[in-house]
Amino acid sequence: MRPARLELEGFTAFRESTVVDFEGADLFALTGATGSGKTSVLDAMVFALYGNVPRLADQRAVAPVIAQGMAEARIRLDFTIGDESFTATRIVRRTKGGGATTSEARLEANGEVLAGTADEVSDAVTRLLGLTYDHFTKCVVLPQGEFARFLHDKPAARQDLLISLLDLGVYDQMADLAGKRAAAARAEANVLDARLDDLAGATPDAIAAATRRVTALVELVGDLDASTPELAALDAEAERAEDDATKVADDARLLATVKAPHDLAALHRRQVEAVAELASAIDGVTGADATLSTAEATLASLGDRTVLARWLDGYERLAGLRERRVKAKVVVVERRADLQAAQTALDAAQAALDAAVEAEDVISAAHRAHRVRADLVVGEPCPVCLHEVEALPKGKAAPAITASRKARDKAERDRRAAGEAHSAASQALAVANEKLVDLGADIGGASSALDGAPVLDDVQAKLDAETRASAEVDGFRAAVASARAAHAKALAQRECVEADERDSRAYFDRVRDGLAALQPPAREGGSVALLDEWNALAEWASVQAAAKAEAARELHERVVTIASERAARLALLAERCALVDLVVPAGVDPAAAARETLGRTRAELDALEQRAGDAERLRHELTTVESSAALARGLALHLDARHFEKWLLDEAMSELALGATELLRTLSGEQYSLRVDSKSGNFVVVDHRNADEVRAARTLSGGETFLTSLALALALADRIATLAARGSARLESIFLDEGFGTLDPETLDVVASAIEELGAGGRLVGVVSHIAELAERLPVRYEVRRTGNASTVVRIDR
Repeated sequence: MRPARLELEGFTAFRESTVVDFEGADLFALTGATGSGKTSVLDAMVFALYGNVPRLADQRAVAPVIAQGMAEARIRLDFTIGDESFTATRIVRRTKGGGATTSEARLEANGEVLAGTADEVSDAVTRLLGLTYDHFTKCVVLPQGEFARFLHDKPAARQDLLISLLDLGVYDQMADLAGKRAAAARAEANVLDARLDDLAGATPDAIAAATRRVTALVELVGDLDASTPELAALDAEAERAEDDATKVADDARLLATVKAPHDLAALHRRQVEAVAELASAIDGVTGADATLSTAEATLASLGDRTVLARWLDGYERLAGLRERRVKAKVVVVERRADLQAAQTALDAAQAALDAAVEAEDVISAAHRAHRVRADLVVGEPCPVCLHEVEALPKGKAAPAITASRKARDKAERDRRAAGEAHSAASQALAVANEKLVDLGADIGGASSALDGAPVLDDVQAKLDAETRASAEVDGFRAAVASARAAHAKALAQRECVEADERDSRAYFDRVRDGLAALQPPAREGGSVALLDEWNALAEWASVQAAAKAEAARELHERVVTIASERAARLALLAERCALVDLVVPAGVDPAAAARETLGRTRAELDALEQRAGDAERLRHELTTVESSAALARGLALHLDARHFEKWLLDEAMSELALGATELLRTLSGEQYSLRVDSKSGNFVVVDHRNADEVRAARTLSGGETFLTSLALALALADRIATLAARGSARLESIFLDEGFGTLDPETLDVVASAIEELGAGGRLVGVVSHIAELAERLPVRYEVRRTGNASTVVRIDR
């Protein structure tokens, strides 16, 4: 077990939440002033695992672990065993009367809860570590005052610990298994002896006697077969009488079940009520229909609502058209004004264009040569002199010509724009006139559609009256629907009653049809006569049931008589069987008994022959089983605790003493060695400075006892891995909490070197000490500091 992380709160001196991270701390020291809480860190780990604190006198008490003035203590320990990780959690809460209880305890692995109560956690930890609490505090956590327990323990206590650590219980299991196999072999031998005793009767004489009896029974079976037809006739007669009796009895039971139903009168009353309710519902429907008809006639007299609505729409449309015609006339006036303005602008533009053209003609006449020159083409004749033009004359047009042309172009553009504006105004006026004409036509059409129509006020009044009459018709129609619903309900009730009446008649028919084979009286129709028919059928069934019961009794008496006759004849046949030693029980067919006995005797003959062969085989098996039993008894004896296990424990103790001696001689300046007394099994020391005197370990002084116990504890932690069987407990950690302050500087240096060497082997080693020289030599130290009534832990890596 290697601790990975310890978290505690409210535990002894640690009132606030405190975390001790052991990650990477293979060799460390817990240091601090006396009373700061160094030992409490180890106590918390032990408590998380086993629920006990080594320093408490009463191991059942848990209240002292709670910090003074606090209601609870919480401890969580994350630890590993090999490659597996676990978390042990315990919460201790105070109870009334000054006590406390572990209200919550849990052991988890990879999110899975392995144990959920305090006792379950302790048991699970014991199984996982392979160590009890007592063993754990002897070889893993060595608390103050308990350091020398393993050294001074009685041999039996040390043996229990070594058996647990070395997994020597496997040899007890092997011895137990060998003993069980020996016992099983002995039991099997006893079974074989008993089976041989059972087969003792399979002798040649018994086989010969059985053969003779088979021959005699074969002859008897042939004689008895002759009597079979007579017995068969009696059996057939008895079977017919039994069948007839059964049928007659069944008829009697069937007739006894015929009873008239008790609810026929109630069914008739329901029919009368249903008819009355249906008549009332019909009257309601008739009255509602009449009222509705009157209201509908009134509504019809008011005229067609569609026509009235059409007239009202016509009046509204005519008013709208007239309003639109007024607006259209205004638009026509506006468009005429626009056209007049456009005409005026067009006339002005045309006059300006005529003036520009005339001015251009005047300027062109003044500059005719330029105009001719502009038309000349090289190679063609001149229009003036008719000679061929050889080259075009050079020179620019006169500025007056260019200006006149620009003036004419602008006048043409203005004329086109004025013409387009005049066309647009003329078209707009045409559209406005056309719309005005269309509105006039629409008004004429709307007026024609209203020819013969009443005035608007009369139309509106008739529509209002029609609306009120329509609402009344809707109400009367709802009343008709309600009346028809009541009629439907009454009709359904009457149909339900009629269905019940049909069901009752159908039930009567089924009962009567079930009696058809017995010829019941003819039935009569009619709902009232149904009860009479039931009574007549029940009375007839009662008379017939009595007659059938009497007939069944007589048939049963005939069956008894036939059985007596058959038994008498079988008795005569049995007497004949006695001549061949065949006992036939009363009432049993002699031929059947003979055949059965013949078969049994043949089986006995076969069994005798089989058992004779089995006896020979069993004698061979008995020899093999007795040999196996002897081998298992010998193995169980050799593996007994007084033999092989004792030898292993002696070897382990010698190995521990040898390992402890190597360190003890260094710690004691070559003065002491450690041995195991062969007689008492206790540890003894050899004092090399006193002529190798051998004396009990209890004679050592306090300081010497500490050095010897330390050497033994370190040897136990160091050597147990080589001694342990596969799968046993592995001591991956050791925690030392003892008085290093009693050591002189030289010895302390030797002890520190031994501890450093032990930590270098991959094992976690923790030392509790307030000695700064020792703590500072180790690569990691946890300083426990007390402030007021609370302690904290600070990790310092070197």
